[in-house]
Amino acid sequence: MAAAARALGWPEQVVDTTREQLQNITKMQIETLDRMMDAWEEQIKSPDPMTASSAMLAKLKSLPSFGAAGSWPTADAWQKQA
Repeated sequence: MAAAARALGWPEQVVDTTREQLQNITKMQIETLDRMMDAWEEQIKSPDPMTASSAMLAKLKSLPSFGAAGSWPTADAWQKQA
């Protein structure tokens, strides 16, 4: 990724920020899948489907968010800096 960015003339900060964002998104995806699998497992094992459904809904509502869009890199960060 760094080699491609250098070839395109992107500043190192863009590469670092992009790498960090991709790592954070991947981490959130893994956490989301883990929580969903836990909720499904709990629902399958539960003798009362209604209680399990409520628990699953609560777990899904607590999934991590992507944060405020304002904290993401802007298009300006991608502009070649002179």
